[in-house]
Amino acid sequence: MNVKKMGRRKRIALAFLIIILAITASIVFSGCIGSTTIYELEKNPDKYIDKSITIDAKTGFWPGPKPDAEGFWIQDTKTYGEYQLLPDYIFVTYSGDAPSTKDKWGRQKDYNVRVKGTFRYTTIGRDMVIFYIDGESWEYR
Repeated sequence: MNVKKMGRRKRIALAFLIIILAITASIVFSGCIGSTTIYELEKNPDKYIDKSITIDAKTGFWPGPKPDAEGFWIQDTKTYGEYQLLPDYIFVTYSGDAPSTKDKWGRQKDYNVRVKGTFRYTTIGRDMVIFYIDGESWEYR
């Protein structure tokens, strides 16, 4: 394509198109669009620590002790690994209304949710690292 032979309007339109494509590519490759999984967060924590993330997950029931914080558990929507291990869980700190984990009769029910927040970690003692999401918002899907 010979840019010199193009008219002024076509050159401006081409430049505008290149700028739009560059902005779109930077957004897509920076992870701002789409969502990740809990499995991916725990597999590659350095990539996500202190970054804003979005996760499509299910509300989850964790049978262990509840952290000393307001929030709720979420779990991946599928299992991972060679032996189809249980789905990964993560705690979302959130002050406000949490998504339901029960149906109208009080039975355990998992609901699909989209959670937005910042991926963080804390240490317990000298050896144990706990990952969690500092929740900004959530919605049913």
